[in-house]
Amino acid sequence: MLRARVTLITCNERLAKALEEALRVEASNPPDPSRGSTRVERSGDMVVIEIEARDEASARAIINAFLSLAASLWDSLEGASSVQEKAEN
Repeated sequence: MLRARVTLITCNERLAKALEEALRVEASNPPDPSRGSTRVERSGDMVVIEIEARDEASARAIINAFLSLAASLWDSLEGASSVQEKAEN
């Protein structure tokens, strides 16, 4: 088993919480559980993704999938946050 930990540092806790919740859904429903498992946790403005994979190829696939998902989610959350801020002002 290979293990990896990825720490994402965000600009605020609210966005970190939303990111954690979305990534946690993906972690609880992996496309191929035989390749490995993922756990997502948050501490303040940091989101930690812990991965256990059966081999290097699986680890790389899981890491790439979560980083791609995190980037897409971040773009969406950041955009929604800026729209909300403009509406409040």
